[in-house]
Amino acid sequence: MSHSSTDLACRVLSHSYRRSALTALGTTETTMTVRDVSNEVVAREYAAPLPDVPSEDVKRVYLSLLHVHLPMLADANVIDYDPDRGVIEDTDLEAVEPLFSTISETDVPIEPAR
Repeated sequence: MSHSSTDLACRVLSHSYRRSALTALGTTETTMTVRDVSNEVVAREYAAPLPDVPSEDVKRVYLSLLHVHLPMLADANVIDYDPDRGVIEDTDLEAVEPLFSTISETDVPIEPAR
């Protein structure tokens, strides 16, 4: 991994929402909606079924993904995100995979990101 790809991987993986979103996206070969990804992130971040998470927290995660995290992943060319349709059609984890694998093996959330 070159220095620039290491920097990219560190920046992309620096927030737990992005790591959770990439984990969810990496487990499917189909198109996912922003809502689907958001629900997966909520379930991972709170380690609870979606109905058990307060609705204001679900909304906060959704808006954060919509306005910050998914556009950042798209700008880094890690996902193919169409904000007009609200879908993620493809992922390219090649640049972040080595570091992502290491982080995901050791990343145990203690508390949900606030």
